[in-house]
Amino acid sequence: MLPPVSKEDFAVILANALCKNGVEQKSLHFDQKDFALRLKDGRGQILSSLHLSNLYNGFSQATTEKERDNVVRRALAVWSQSDETRSYEEVKPFLRPIIREKRHYPIASDDPSQLAYPQSPISYQYTLLIAIDNTDFITPLSEFDFEKFGVSFEVALEDAYDNLNKIPLEWAIHESSESPADCCYVYESEHEYASSIIVFPEAILELPVLGRHIVFTPAKNVTIVTGSECMYGLQTALEFIDECEYRQNALMPEFLCLNENGDGYVSSELSRDHPMFEPFHKIRLLEEAGIHVEYAKQYESKFDQLYKQSNRLADYTVYDIDGRFESQTEFAADEHNVIFPQVERILITSDEGDISLFWDDFGEVAQDNCPQISEYPLLFQLQKPLTKSQIDDLRQLHSDD
Repeated sequence: MLPPVSKEDFAVILANALCKNGVEQKSLHFDQKDFALRLKDGRGQILSSLHLSNLYNGFSQATTEKERDNVVRRALAVWSQSDETRSYEEVKPFLRPIIREKRHYPIASDDPSQLAYPQSPISYQYTLLIAIDNTDFITPLSEFDFEKFGVSFEVALEDAYDNLNKIPLEWAIHESSESPADCCYVYESEHEYASSIIVFPEAILELPVLGRHIVFTPAKNVTIVTGSECMYGLQTALEFIDECEYRQNALMPEFLCLNENGDGYVSSELSRDHPMFEPFHKIRLLEEAGIHVEYAKQYESKFDQLYKQSNRLADYTVYDIDGRFESQTEFAADEHNVIFPQVERILITSDEGDISLFWDDFGEVAQDNCPQISEYPLLFQLQKPLTKSQIDDLRQLHSDD
């Protein structure tokens, strides 16, 4: 058995191979967030990209050094056959809509070393991009690509929809032995755009379920559909979600429901009295904690450039209280200019005793102090200190809790 290779080491292996084939080393950059190699000019502008996910999967699954060498050779061939030399008509048959997490694909970027991606938001976490389905990897189209091809996002999206619609859709059906109507549908493919079938809500609505339709895309190549009253279906969906968590192509499994019109999705959750509420609630809280942690890293790295005054980003903490999961943030009673996420509980610390209360109770008293400053991640800012009267009111709500 061959020793495992990390994603970072794989990027180094490919970078070395590219340099041996004439690519200038100082022009080659590893984009860890997007798992891609970028070729940049002297001004930092991105000239071309090589996305590594599928290549890495093939490299990791290889059982001999020869098979690994073949993966590297394919990567070199792909790099030499850049999309820069192809016209839009040549790439159009290979366009696909893809579902990805917003946090990895900025809509706009003032930094020339970062790509901006035209897109259409799907829900709180997910966004829809357009990609080229190459043999060994999928390349999301950036603003640079649309300019190069001379086509708008809207036109390319229609073509990508048409291409996806031609792919046969076959669901695996998992049914309860006691009640076949209690079921879970799974579509899994080798392609990393299998999750994209959610762009056809009518295909989701055709699936009979108990209760309202619930959709998960825990991996780029997996879509799961069940119903809010499908106990077996929800448990089966949970098992698939757990299994997908450790995949190379994993996505955060956001809990999606069809909107009232049935033509799109909303981020949702089971009711608190639902038997399956807690396990799915835990997933949501941990997902949002992960988004906040990633934002915190970016915030800290750019703090000096973006903020002239003293701001603090509060933590997002998830607690397990006897099998119940709760999110919380905290700040001091005399603080201000605190940026904090939407959570279930707010903890306010003071010399007179701590105050712990629900989000809605806090908002009832302090909403004028805390405008929303970001939609994704969802953030608020305590712009001025809480008054003594507000503290007293919050303390009263705390004692009534």
